[in-house]
Amino acid sequence: MKNIIASILMLCVTAVTAQHNANEWYTIEVDVKSMSTKPRMLYLWYDGIGRGGDHAFYDSAVVVHGKVQFKVAIAMSGEAYITQISKAALRAANRHLPDITKGDALKFYLEPAALTIYCVDSLSNYVVTGGRYSKHYGHLKKAEDEFLQRRDYYYYPELERLYKEDSIAFKRLLLDYKMVEADYYNVTLRNFVLSHLNSVVSLVALRAIQYKNGDDLRLSDTLLKSLNASVAQAPEADDIWLYRETLGRTAIGAMAPIFNLPDDTDAMHALESYRGSYVLLEFWSSDCGVCLAEHRKLKNIHDQYRHRNFAILGVSFDTLREPWLAAIHQDGIGKWAQLSDLKGFNSRIAMLYGVRNVPQNYLIDPSGHIVAKNLWGDELATKLKEVFRSWQPETQTTPFFDKASRRN
Repeated sequence: MKNIIASILMLCVTAVTAQHNANEWYTIEVDVKSMSTKPRMLYLWYDGIGRGGDHAFYDSAVVVHGKVQFKVAIAMSGEAYITQISKAALRAANRHLPDITKGDALKFYLEPAALTIYCVDSLSNYVVTGGRYSKHYGHLKKAEDEFLQRRDYYYYPELERLYKEDSIAFKRLLLDYKMVEADYYNVTLRNFVLSHLNSVVSLVALRAIQYKNGDDLRLSDTLLKSLNASVAQAPEADDIWLYRETLGRTAIGAMAPIFNLPDDTDAMHALESYRGSYVLLEFWSSDCGVCLAEHRKLKNIHDQYRHRNFAILGVSFDTLREPWLAAIHQDGIGKWAQLSDLKGFNSRIAMLYGVRNVPQNYLIDPSGHIVAKNLWGDELATKLKEVFRSWQPETQTTPFFDKASRRN
C-alpha cells in the first residue's frame, strides 16, 4: 500500500525529501547567559529516526561568552537533545538518554534550518526560534511534559510502592493510570496529529501512538490515511512503516526471530538452542522501575518451573544487574540467563522485535513459535500453568541447555 501511494503522489514526496540536504550545514545556537549556573560545555545528541537510526549524530562545544554554537548536516529532522552530560558519562552511569526532568538536558526538534535556543534559567526552561516546525513541536512537548509529570512524579512511584504489597489499592490506581495514559495517547496525541496534518512533527506523535497500541493499528491506520501524503511518505516516517512490518514478524503464531547475545560470562546464547523448551524472552532495563518490580514475580515463576523445560532469557539494555539474579542456582534445565545489548533500542534484536519501550516480553513454545506476548504477573502465571498442563515433553533432559552448545 505504501508503494502505491508513493507512486501516485511522487511529486509531493519529492518536494519534501528535496529539502533534506545532508551536504548543507545548519547552525544551532544555544544562549545560556540567563542560566543561574552556566555550563562550561554542552553536548548535542541526535540519535535520529528512520531505518536503523542510521543518522546518529553527536557533537560537543565550549560555552564562550554565554553562548554555544553547533553546526550540523542532517538528512532528516527529528527529536534531539542538548545536554550538560557527555555520552560517555551517560554510558558510565548506565543511562541511555539524558534526564530532561532534572534540568541536565533539553529536548527540541532538529530540522534543516538555523535554530536559536534561549535558556531562561536552566536547560529545561527554554524557547526555540527559527525553523518551520519549532512552534509545532513546542505544542506537542507541552502536552508531553504535562503527561510525564503526572506519570513520573505521582503514578509510577505510587504504583511501584503499592506493587510490592500486591494490594487492591495497586489495581485501583493502575486502572486509574491506564485511563490517564489512554487519554494522552489516544485523544491528546490523536488530536495533535489531526490538527497538524501537513507537519512532520505529527510523525513524532503518531510514532508514540503506534508503539503504545502495539498490535492494534486501527488508530494509526486512520491517522496515516489522514496525513498529507508528502508527510506520510517522508524519510522521517520510515521507522513507522518498518514497525508495521515488524508486527508481522512478532505476531502470535509467527516463528520468533532468531538472535545471538552474550550472558554475564560472555557465553553466547542462540535462541535456536532453546528449541524443545518454553522460553520467556524478556526485554528490560535497570532504570525501569516497573521492570524491577516485575522481576520479583518472575523469580517465583522461575522457581516454580525451573525443573521443567522452561527458560527465561532476559535481554537488558544496560550493564546493571540485580544481585539476586546472578545468584540463581542453575540446577537441572531451569535457566534464567542475563543477556546484554548495550546498543539499546537501536540494536538488531530491538529492531527484530520492535522493542521501543520496556518491559516487553514474548512466550515462545518448544517449536520456536510465539504463543503469547506482554503477559505480566498473574496473567503470565496463568498462561504458563495452561501450557504446561497440556504439554508433556518427550524427556526431561535436553542437550540444548548444555553451555558448550550455546557457544558460537
